[in-house]
Amino acid sequence: MKSLIIADIHAKPAALEAILNAERTWDEVLFLGDAVGVGPEPDETLSMLAELKGIFLMGNHDRYMVAPKEEANPDDLFVAWLDWTREQISERNLRFLAGFEETRAVERDGVSLRLMHGEIPHALGGRIWPDSPREVWTMLAERYPEPVILFGHSHVQFQLRRAGRRFVNPGSAGEPRLGKPGACYAVLQGGRLTLKAVPYDVERTCRAMDRLPFPKSYIETWKQAFRAAVLPEPHFGHIRDFTALMGKSWR
Repeated sequence: MKSLIIADIHAKPAALEAILNAERTWDEVLFLGDAVGVGPEPDETLSMLAELKGIFLMGNHDRYMVAPKEEANPDDLFVAWLDWTREQISERNLRFLAGFEETRAVERDGVSLRLMHGEIPHALGGRIWPDSPREVWTMLAERYPEPVILFGHSHVQFQLRRAGRRFVNPGSAGEPRLGKPGACYAVLQGGRLTLKAVPYDVERTCRAMDRLPFPKSYIETWKQAFRAAVLPEPHFGHIRDFTALMGKSWR
């Protein structure tokens, strides 16, 4: 059985399309959350996902679309972007999104897997990083008995063994943040898990950004960030300093 493990598309169907074109044959998609948010084409992305066979998990941005609440983000335009995103989603795709699961335990080729988005309260930025402290790995190992734990949310591709578990982040399909543009994902086949990345048409995404109803300077800032595969400066410190992770291999 061949499973495509994808996370954090963030309303960039060009990235999802690149992955599906690279992996012509597969049996299922294991989607780890954040189909939408921080991108220009949310409804198009959901329509593509709805045609795929697989398991779909709820990310924090997806959850906001289903049940909006006050967003703890210092950037008012960013919150407006989330609200704009929700307005673009058709009722059909909103129902599809509402059916996403929070977490799931599955077995593939004799390997037990825990699927989750990766939101961790009280951790750095609420995310799991390759350099997270020991107590984060220990807490997760105590919470989940499965030997392999798959998650997204931090937008950093890595796989590590910690606290008797194998932790795998396939990376972000639509928004990598370590200065290496491309659509990141993973493949699980025959019990072997491989991290991958393929180029995708970032300029297609940038052209789609021009239809957002926000100041041109704001749009340009994000377009440059997508091209460089980084977070724009106003958001850099909001989550963490990514420079400590750049240029390293986390496999």
